[in-house]
Amino acid sequence: MVGKSAIVISVALLAGPLPAAAGTYTQIYTQIYTQAATTDQPQIAFFGPSGVLYGVTRPAPKAAKGSPVGSIFSLTPPASGTSWTYATLYRFPSKCACAPIVTTQDAAGNLYGYTVPAGKKAIPETIFKFNPTTRTLTTLYTAPRTGVFSNSVVSGGDGNLYLSTSTSIEALPTAGGALTGVYTFTFAPDAGGVSALLSDGEGNLYGTLLANTSVSPVAAFEVNVASKSLVYQTPLDSTVAYELNSFVLDSSGTLWGSSNQGGATPPAFGYGTIYSFNPSSQTPSVAYDFSTTCKPSCSPSPVVVMGPNNVLYGIANGPGYLPKSWGTLYRYDTVANVYSTLYVFSKAQTIGGPVANTIAIDGAGATYGTYLFSSKSATGTEVVWQITP
Repeated sequence: MVGKSAIVISVALLAGPLPAAAGTYTQIYTQIYTQAATTDQPQIAFFGPSGVLYGVTRPAPKAAKGSPVGSIFSLTPPASGTSWTYATLYRFPSKCACAPIVTTQDAAGNLYGYTVPAGKKAIPETIFKFNPTTRTLTTLYTAPRTGVFSNSVVSGGDGNLYLSTSTSIEALPTAGGALTGVYTFTFAPDAGGVSALLSDGEGNLYGTLLANTSVSPVAAFEVNVASKSLVYQTPLDSTVAYELNSFVLDSSGTLWGSSNQGGATPPAFGYGTIYSFNPSSQTPSVAYDFSTTCKPSCSPSPVVVMGPNNVLYGIANGPGYLPKSWGTLYRYDTVANVYSTLYVFSKAQTIGGPVANTIAIDGAGATYGTYLFSSKSATGTEVVWQITP
C-alpha cells in the first residue's frame, strides 16, 4: 500500500502556474570535447545542501587508452551572476572500464549508484556509495559477472538498497554485503526486462516489466519486501504504454509514468503517453496522448519527476524523422489535467536533444538538464542548462 511517508526517487520540484514556453534558457556549464579526449558527457543527478548540483560523467566516445573512464562532479551556484563552479569530486580509475550511474540519494546526502561496462572489456558491475562531503567512494557490492544489473538502485528507507535485474528484484544492505533475493518474475519466452524501481518507504516497490505478448507488452507491478511476494502484475494495453517506464507518486498515492510509445492514434504503437495507475484498484488511465498532435514534440522520456503540487515534469524529444524536432521541456498538472510546454529546444542549442532521464529542479523552480553530444562529430560542446520560470 502507498502511504504518506512515501520516498519518491526523484528530485523535489517547486510547482506553480507556468504558461507554455515561458522558461528562460541559460547555459551554466559548457566544455568542448574531442573523441580522443578524456572529457566526458555530464549527466546531472541530485541537489545537495546550499543548492549544489551533483552529477556524473560518462566516457568520451573515443577516450585515450588508460584515461579515467567516468567521474562524479559538483556544480556550485554563484553568489551572483550565472557562472557556476564545476569541480571533479571523484575519478573512476581506468582499470574500472566502467561508467557510473547515480540513481538515489539518502537523507544524509550520500549518493548511491552502480557502474556499467564502458568499452570492449567486460568488467562486472558494482554498486557504490559516495559521500560528497568527504569525497569518499565505497564499493558495496561487485557482481560475479557482467550484465547483472538493469537500471535501478533505490533506497527503501529500511537500511537496504533495492535493485532490479533483467528478471528479478534484489536487496543489498546500505553498509554492503551480499545480495538477497526479493522476487523473481516469470516471463513469456519472447519477453523480459524490469524497469527502474520506486519505493514508497513502507516496504513496497513499484515498476513496470516487459512480461506479456505484443497485445499487452507492458505490465505494472507491486512487490512487498517483507513477504517477498508479488501484490499484483497488471497488464497495460498498447493504448496506455508500450515501453518500460518508471513511476513517481503524487500526494494521494497514485502512480504516474510516461511511455515513449503507446497511445490510441497511429502509428501502430503511438507516439507516447502520460498516464496514471491506481495501485488500490489497479486501474490505468491515459492522462495525455502525445499521438494527438506530436507538435512541437512527442515520444516522451520514460522518466519523469513529480512536484509537491502534484505537477509532473519531463522531456519529450520527438521521432527523428520529424523536422525541427529538437526536444521540449514540459509540465503536466495532474490535478487540473493540463499539459503545457515550458521550453522548446532549438537545433542551434543541441544536436541530439536534452538528455531525457536526467532533469532536476532546485527550490526556486528552475529546471536543469544536459545535452547529448553527437558521437559522429570530431568535436562538440557539452552543456548543462538551466531553465527558469
